Amino acid sequence: DGPLDPSRDLTYDVVSELLAELSTLSGGSQLLHLGGNEVECECWMSNPGVRGWMVEQGLHSCRQAEVAYMIKVLGFASRLGRTPMV
Repeated sequence: DGPLDPSRDLTYDVVSELLAELSTLSGGSQLLHLGGNEVECECWMSNPGVRGWMVEQGLHSCRQAEVAYMIKVLGFASRLGRTPMV
């Protein structure tokens, strides 16, 4: 169905769980790579759910939506005591 959907709570549940599991496999490294460069704006903007979420959040561009998504994901890494890399 395309990239992760930032408008859905399930997305954040999955990402949080995935990062928690990855952090146990890091071999002692404090770094945790979060990705983020994979976002295809055309895909997000073609999704009515994402567009509606953007309006609700006061976001006016795909890049603003990407920042809002990454801020949440950065919080997951911080709560795990890891240093995020994007």
